[in-house]
Amino acid sequence: MNYKWIVFTVLFVGIFATNHLAITDRRPLAASIAFTLMVLAVYWLEKMYGKKVEPVKDERTELISMKAFYYGSMGFLVALMYELIWLVSADYDSALQFVRLLLPPIGVLLLVLLSSKAYLERVM
Repeated sequence: MNYKWIVFTVLFVGIFATNHLAITDRRPLAASIAFTLMVLAVYWLEKMYGKKVEPVKDERTELISMKAFYYGSMGFLVALMYELIWLVSADYDSALQFVRLLLPPIGVLLLVLLSSKAYLERVM
């Protein structure tokens, strides 16, 4: 079986199980465990299939990985904003608590993103 299909199957089953446990059965701990197992399985598959080829380390690959980190973090922030929008529509007090608790980590993430973006612009 092709590597991409294995990863797709693991992700599909993991997301389906996580959604079923979180939404239908209302068991957030079991859903969190299913999500963690899915992430660990994909990480293990990546390590197992990726160890055959030795990675090339040069300036261009570092820039590409930094750019991927930048876009991935921005996608994470966009998804977090959708979560906040949904939470505000459901319960405003919980949304305020959500923002208060996540403001320092998001601030650090934005600082890292801006510094990596400045580095990319300087090197490119």
